[in-house]
Amino acid sequence: MQTKLVELGYNLGSIDGDFGSKTEAAVRAFQKDMDLEKDGICGPMTWAALNSAKYAKGKVTASLLNVRIGPSTGYKVSSQLKNGANVIIVSEQNGWGRLINAAGYVSLDYIKKI
Repeated sequence: MQTKLVELGYNLGSIDGDFGSKTEAAVRAFQKDMDLEKDGICGPMTWAALNSAKYAKGKVTASLLNVRIGPSTGYKVSSQLKNGANVIIVSEQNGWGRLINAAGYVSLDYIKKI
């Protein structure tokens, strides 16, 4: 579980096989990103999401890219990313990518995967 969380970009310190506070925080962050109950327990739903989770690294290609609270232009802008900013996308839907740690959604039209 720790290895998969680290592969997905979650910071939990060293992979040591111990379910400590940093691992629990990483599980909660993952659960938040996947819209799961944020209980910090790696139960069946969280395991299934971990096993199917993929990520993509990318760079922003627009001069400024809006980060939105949902996956469409109908959602409020929560922040902006500058050209060349590195991002990690943890899920994709309808041309939108969800950024790691629930930072929001960006249009994949302006992300070059690396």
